[in-house]
Amino acid sequence: MKIEMKNIYLNTIKDVYIARRAIGYTIIDTESVFVILWNTAELSFFNAAHIDKITDKKLEFLKNNFKEQSLSVAVYDDKQITDTDFTFIGTSKIMSFENRVTPSLHKQVEVKLVSSLDDIGLFCEIVGECFESKQYILDYEKSFMPDLQLTQLHKYIAYKDGLPVGALEMDAGSDTTLISWVCIKPEYRRQGLCREMLNECICQENLRGCNKFVLAADETSEKVYKNFGFKTILIRYNYKLTYND
Repeated sequence: MKIEMKNIYLNTIKDVYIARRAIGYTIIDTESVFVILWNTAELSFFNAAHIDKITDKKLEFLKNNFKEQSLSVAVYDDKQITDTDFTFIGTSKIMSFENRVTPSLHKQVEVKLVSSLDDIGLFCEIVGECFESKQYILDYEKSFMPDLQLTQLHKYIAYKDGLPVGALEMDAGSDTTLISWVCIKPEYRRQGLCREMLNECICQENLRGCNKFVLAADETSEKVYKNFGFKTILIRYNYKLTYND
């Protein structure tokens, strides 16, 4: 069962990012390593390699082929990397949710689909504030503008009393939808808004036929997802590929 669950997440990652080739992402897909290179050089720190099980051969492949790239390495095997070029930076919980939900009866938030360049700009401002990366807002905009071309990729903005308070992204693969960029502005947290935003966005995706969802949660957000009904299916070990020479 663990292997099956692992494949659900990894296969979804592959589905959604292979589709993003159309908007400038570079994908390297071998039998053992799946590498995502961002569509703008300014955001290359998001470049990521996904490895199921660690072997010396896979580590050599990464070191030999990505010397000029900023690369995060996501590993789904509990064997620790001891190579000096790889720095362990923590773990993430991979979580899944499979169900249909109903709209909230007493809504605090209204969610709207991002459908214009102005919406993209607002989405990026929220992401920049929530993830303490305001210096990258213009880079986010440059990278996210082509997202409007992809019919399976949906960004949402949550509003409370007419003011933007949060955002998230849903990217539908062939069987499962990947959730990312989930955030609520700091001054609106601890009010149940993230749970309600999730509920309303999943409702919208349910209407499009999406009933399975996966995401990667850090320690601060895991409890929110767990209380919503997400279940942890595996642990991801996160590393950074660095060079000291």
